[in-house]
Amino acid sequence: MAIKKLLQPFIESYRVFVWCSRFPGFTRWLFARGNRLQISRHQVHIPKLPPALQGLRVLHLTDFHAADFMEERRLEEILRISQSLKPDLIALTGDYIGYTPKYYADRIRRIASLKAPLGVFAVLGNHDRWQPFHNRIVQDFEAAGVTVLQNANRFIERSGARLCMMGVDDHEEGQPNLDAAAHGSHQAHARILLAHNPDTLFSLNGHAPHLVLTGHTHGGQINFPVFGPLTYFCKYVDQTGPGLSRSNGTYIYNSRGLGMSMLPVRIRCRPEIGLFTLDRKAE
Repeated sequence: MAIKKLLQPFIESYRVFVWCSRFPGFTRWLFARGNRLQISRHQVHIPKLPPALQGLRVLHLTDFHAADFMEERRLEEILRISQSLKPDLIALTGDYIGYTPKYYADRIRRIASLKAPLGVFAVLGNHDRWQPFHNRIVQDFEAAGVTVLQNANRFIERSGARLCMMGVDDHEEGQPNLDAAAHGSHQAHARILLAHNPDTLFSLNGHAPHLVLTGHTHGGQINFPVFGPLTYFCKYVDQTGPGLSRSNGTYIYNSRGLGMSMLPVRIRCRPEIGLFTLDRKAE
């Protein structure tokens, strides 16, 4: 029974493939519509936010799967649009390549070329962790100036105000330690946690980030009318749904991500770039 449950998403994916093959014209239209890139903009309200952090813009990118089904021109489009939004800080939450290391060096180099005034911060996803050379991903990112947070944090100072960027290892394939990631973070005026898998949030243990950015689920990737997505592969998002939610004053965002996994298709689930603006104003 457990094996059948584990295989169910793959079985359903095959059924989708068979159904789509019967209606090629409609399928091409549906696939093209579902793959249009979207910019999702959100305000994050933080009480007593210092003026130096007011209006700070955080760009969120996740689940590229750039070595699976993402064409080079799509990756370039994502990077170009991301830089054109002029974020103060960029957050990356994992799954940069995918099932295969094909094109690894080129794709990682391109993603690592992202720049922002206050830095680029990253965590690893389960697909990154599956690779025997996942340590090389960390090394290549760090060599390009990307800060990889593995159960760690970094403080950013801006005119006397302190922002803490926290990052935790992957929930499934890594060794997540939120206590280590949040150590000393209470001293910051604003706290942002990066986690690939939203199920990490079941272990928040009283830590109170103002904003949590996550990926992993692809928003379901294939989202049918009435029936909804095949699966989120995530118990937390089964409860809250993808997108923005709040819990005890913390803003939690589960992104639909950018790439595709298992099947090279998105249905009613557009890939997205997230842009979050910190704001001290009351809602």
